[in-house]
Amino acid sequence: MRKKAAQKVAVPPRAKSTLDPKIIHSLDKGLEVLELVAADGEEVGLTELTRTLRWDKSTVFRLLTTLIRRGYVEQDPATKRYRLGFRILHLERRLFQSLDLPRVSREVLMRLANATGEAAHLATLHKNQVIIIAQRESPERMAVNAHVGSIEPLHCTALGKAILMQLSGQALEDAAGSITFTAYTPKTITFPEALIKNIHRARSCGYAIDDEEFTPQVRCIAAPALIPGSRRLYGIGISGPSSRMVLGRLPALAEQVLRAAEEFTRLFEPSPQG
Repeated sequence: MRKKAAQKVAVPPRAKSTLDPKIIHSLDKGLEVLELVAADGEEVGLTELTRTLRWDKSTVFRLLTTLIRRGYVEQDPATKRYRLGFRILHLERRLFQSLDLPRVSREVLMRLANATGEAAHLATLHKNQVIIIAQRESPERMAVNAHVGSIEPLHCTALGKAILMQLSGQALEDAAGSITFTAYTPKTITFPEALIKNIHRARSCGYAIDDEEFTPQVRCIAAPALIPGSRRLYGIGISGPSSRMVLGRLPALAEQVLRAAEEFTRLFEPSPQG
């Protein structure tokens, strides 16, 4: 994990019109303060915020006090520095309850299925297992199509490994230690140490492979799929018969999976402000 630089980089405030009568400027300023508090995930002081925003210190202080009252910002009683409050987590839960991920990801999965000729899937972690939440069937007659709602194990599926790739250190060891290592095929990983080694190898290339580990004669490729700001873990991948997904094709197919994972993440990045 890269070490963060000790000195914060000052980001100039967003350009915005002060003449637009449709804008509530005090609310706009409050949201700008909130975004700056959240900018790098660390606590920030009043002086730093004032310097970056180039506003009067009393204005910034009043906005922070209002955000604290609503629970969106907290102040450390010892250091007097500010951080995000737990009210943000409540909004995050509401947001992801309202997101229609099958609809949002439909075009990404369709392009992935068409580009590779294999079934494309989006999955997330659910009670120490993988659950398929969106899918696009293969255009080929012979295909491997997992259905929405299907539950799969973490230790021997590409989607499960792609989710585990997002854990590190003790979190990965804890997850591996809690898995029931059922052997589905002769190739299934059956020990935590072997799984952790497999995950480290997957991280080095950016994607995970299920080489007939869950289902005989079926290969899968998956990569981590991220939603910025979310703590929920996702994976996006493809599945197909090993007779078509031969070992020599895997790197090229993996490039398509990685491209789809990046495209999925971009769907949730904020639009540039004009």
